[in-house]
Amino acid sequence: MQDPQFLRPPDVLLRTVSYLLDDIVSKKDFSWTIIYDFVMDRLRSVRQDMIIQNLPVAHSICILQPIVRFHAYAAYRLCEEPQHLFDPVINTSHLQECLKRLLTMYDDCCTNNIDEDMLVRHLKDVRPEFEAMYILLNLGNSTALTRALRLPTLWRTSIVRISIDLSLNYLHNNFVRVCRMMKELQSPLLAAVTSLHLPEIRRKALKIMSTAYNCKNLTFPLETLQEILIYDDSEHIARDCEYYGLKCESNVSFIKNDFLLNKTVLSPAHVQFVDNEFSKRSISNLIL
Repeated sequence: MQDPQFLRPPDVLLRTVSYLLDDIVSKKDFSWTIIYDFVMDRLRSVRQDMIIQNLPVAHSICILQPIVRFHAYAAYRLCEEPQHLFDPVINTSHLQECLKRLLTMYDDCCTNNIDEDMLVRHLKDVRPEFEAMYILLNLGNSTALTRALRLPTLWRTSIVRISIDLSLNYLHNNFVRVCRMMKELQSPLLAAVTSLHLPEIRRKALKIMSTAYNCKNLTFPLETLQEILIYDDSEHIARDCEYYGLKCESNVSFIKNDFLLNKTVLSPAHVQFVDNEFSKRSISNLIL
């Protein structure tokens, strides 16, 4: 592996990443699960070549950024696929590993006072996106929040501040505000990553409401619940409520003792407002 003739130099690695995430991911004649498996395997090989050569920070950053976006996009696009076709745990592991490595390199740029003009201008445009992604991917996580709150003012742009606020509201169980802010995220990729937490958010919200609105004679309007927890339709709410033991017809009956605490969290699913945003954009351009 350390024989130089078998290692691709930085410019070749960059071209490889560009080819995979432009020509391959946009193919229409294969299932996207097959495309994902192939591209993931090739990107893992790119990362291996990159690490063995100990590439300069500037090159490593340019290679890792689209790789992180690819895994973030795949986490959402394939979230409804059966596990034998797509393993979300493995994908999330790759995503977290690449993202943490990328953030470490951002820190190295500042610590070592790298003053390459092009790199600095590039970071001003894109670093906040990945800082925000780390916060939203690890919603409510104290380590991610501590890092975000210690960021220099230069990197704490509006998208980072919104992500911090969203994570803090999640930590404080203000799930109505979390869902409202999720729809206000300007980046569809960040909204997609955050929407993967919706099953957990909805479970926690329904559990809290089972206590707060505990009453045998009163019910909660289904339309209101659909709006505040950003369900796409009332059938989806009804399925979730029944799964957790709550009675749901035209309205929801919240009874504390009915809520089934032993039920596992449901799997993520596509959300209409995110799908609408993705449909307006080229996936290759979004990732690259």
